[in-house]
Amino acid sequence: MDQNKYIDGIRTGDKVILRELYQLNLPKFISWIRLNSGTVEDAHDIFQDGMEAVMHLCFDEDFVIKSSLNSLIMTICKNKWIDNLRKKKTEHKIIRRLFKIC
Repeated sequence: MDQNKYIDGIRTGDKVILRELYQLNLPKFISWIRLNSGTVEDAHDIFQDGMEAVMHLCFDEDFVIKSSLNSLIMTICKNKWIDNLRKKKTEHKIIRRLFKIC
């Protein structure tokens, strides 16, 4: 995989490149998220957020990729899902406390 081709494609808004990145990474992410308490819909939402984060990184002129772009995409998306789970867990604890008080 030519990293620069994909980064340049992101920077120029090349729809073919973006579609290819989705096709390469989204199915793997869906499988991973379903194994980690998520749904296909969750995977699509989180993956979109992750791709936006990757795009922002690629537009930074100082951006230098140290691994594969696919690895970066998956890492960002996985971290976003883990953050989402932590947030939900915290919300459930707060709700339980509120019901105990009432």
